Amino acid sequence: MEELRNHVIVCGAGPTALYILEELEEHKRQLGGQAGGAREPGNDYLLIEPSSEAVERLVRRLGSFHFLTADPTEDQALEQAGISSAYGIFPA
Repeated sequence: MEELRNHVIVCGAGPTALYILEELEEHKRQLGGQAGGAREPGNDYLLIEPSSEAVERLVRRLGSFHFLTADPTEDQALEQAGISSAYGIFPA
């Protein structure tokens, strides 16, 4: 997680979070072909979700992505997710 900068943090793995993750993944695909796309703000994302089953379900649906199995309402989890260097956060 330490390598993430200007990333988006998504908290939760419900239907709203799934929609957000799908949109972020599409955004990432669109920027992937452009020079410097990997460094664009919001191009990388991380999910914080306490349920490992919910994370596994999303990984099966979306493929590999950064995640943290923790309670997103806890300050320590947000710090581990790099909130101080994040571009934005979605409490979903």
